[in-house]
Amino acid sequence: MSSSNLLRDQIERSAQRLAQLKAREIVSAQRDAARTKEAVRRTRASQRDAIGTLLVNAGFGALSLEEVLGAMLSYRESVISPDMRERYKQKGVDWLASNARSRGRAHTH
Repeated sequence: MSSSNLLRDQIERSAQRLAQLKAREIVSAQRDAARTKEAVRRTRASQRDAIGTLLVNAGFGALSLEEVLGAMLSYRESVISPDMRERYKQKGVDWLASNARSRGRAHTH
C-alpha cells in the first residue's frame, strides 16, 4: 500500500471515529433533554397534586370548583402588599404545622 493510500485510510478512519463521537454526543444530549423534560413534568404534577391536597385539607373540597377558582383568581388579581403576603404565608406555615401535629397525634392513638 502506498503512503498516500495509507494516509487516506487513516484520514477516513479518523473521520468515521469523529462522526461516531458526534453521534454519541447528540444521542447523549437528547437523553439529557428528555430526562430534564420528564423531571419538569413530574415536578409540575407533584405541585398540582400538593395544591389539590392542600385545598381539600383546608376545607375547600366542599366548594364547587368554580367557587374555589373564583376565590383564587380574586386573590391573584388583588393588590397585596409584601407585608400582607408574608402574613398570609405565615398563616399557611402555621396551619401546615398544626395540621401535621394533629395527624401525628391521630397516628399515635
